[in-house]
Amino acid sequence: MNVSLPSGNPTELPEHIRGHYQLQESTMTLEEGLAEYYRVNPGLDDPKNIENSESALWFRRHDTTHVIFGTHTGDLNEGCNDYYTLFGVELSFWAYVRGYAKTEQSKGITAYYVKWDTLRMLWMTLVLTLPVRRLAKAMHKKWPWHPTQEMYQTPLAKLRAEYGIQVAHPHAMWAAR
Repeated sequence: MNVSLPSGNPTELPEHIRGHYQLQESTMTLEEGLAEYYRVNPGLDDPKNIENSESALWFRRHDTTHVIFGTHTGDLNEGCNDYYTLFGVELSFWAYVRGYAKTEQSKGITAYYVKWDTLRMLWMTLVLTLPVRRLAKAMHKKWPWHPTQEMYQTPLAKLRAEYGIQVAHPHAMWAAR
């Protein structure tokens, strides 16, 4: 589902989009997109500030999937990004779960998601499993869990075209169902 900039102010984004990295044809590099991702998603720790190197590496890779798949950190986006990662990244389900469980941050994040107020978002995310699966199945090849340094210097639009990645806009997907 493509979302383009509205006419008028070129910096104005639709309500469900937080950054320009979320636009399908974004010309920013993956590294620039990652920097914007940290800027526009409040409360995130840049992995550069995480002391445990294993945790820092896992979150850098996870955050990179947010950028390449065009999602932010809202509950619905987070859930859809996890599905997109499981379906569209060269990584097994168990490796993803084990890697997450080993991070120091996992306990606090998991505690947040077991609250009753997140059940609605969980339901919405489950409903979007098939549309996200279709996005991943349409990819030309799976995204690497270990992107090269060269990939971080490549424009997002070019990477998305090479891999056949369509950005996910979960709120627009929910509205269109």
